[in-house]
Amino acid sequence: MDRRMEALKILKKYRNQDYYYLGEGFSGVVFHDNRSVYKVHIPLANNSYGESDGLLYLREKLDVFKNSKYFYEVDLFKIDDIYILRY
Repeated sequence: MDRRMEALKILKKYRNQDYYYLGEGFSGVVFHDNRSVYKVHIPLANNSYGESDGLLYLREKLDVFKNSKYFYEVDLFKIDDIYILRY
């Protein structure tokens, strides 16, 4: 299964609705649902940059911007051991 279809399958587990493909890069595949953007972290290859460490760091910092009038709400969660960044 290709990354795009895998990411869409994971998002459908989160919420069974329509998602629209935006693109993909090294670390993941990006969709939107007309309300939020979802980056499903499925890397092309393993790397030595500590991507999951970076995601865990981000999760620790999410409350810094909570209820801010200057930043969009950001959420990080897991489905089937795959991180999804929602903003």
